[in-house]
Amino acid sequence: MSLPATTYPSITRSGVENLALKRYVETVSQRSFQFAVPEVKYRFHRDSRMALRILARKLGLPVGSYSIRSHMGELSEPGHITLELAKGSIQIFQSGLHKDIQIKIRRFDGERHRLLVASLTSPIAALLDVDQLVDRIIPTLSLA
Repeated sequence: MSLPATTYPSITRSGVENLALKRYVETVSQRSFQFAVPEVKYRFHRDSRMALRILARKLGLPVGSYSIRSHMGELSEPGHITLELAKGSIQIFQSGLHKDIQIKIRRFDGERHRLLVASLTSPIAALLDVDQLVDRIIPTLSLA
């Protein structure tokens, strides 16, 4: 007696990444962050680094061409997580002026003195349509 074959829907890496970004956005949008609790701050930074790694891959950035750093901030503040490039950065942070989490994209010019030449800020929900966000980031960072 043979068992029936089980068919599993194929999921691409991109599909898994999009699901992870959706879960991340839903989590940070609905959660009331208590950044004084170390586990909450750690989870926010861990999940934000994951989101930035996925964004870097979607942008086509080669491994080694960027670094991701966390600044944990003081006890009651969230800090920020930054994907650093030679000529720019993508940062996830919670501004004091906004309750929601923001993404800030900045391009710099100059070797010794980093002068801001382009900037773009988006709500974290922009990750839900990551392809459209990528289309906005590429000209801001002059990646094309």
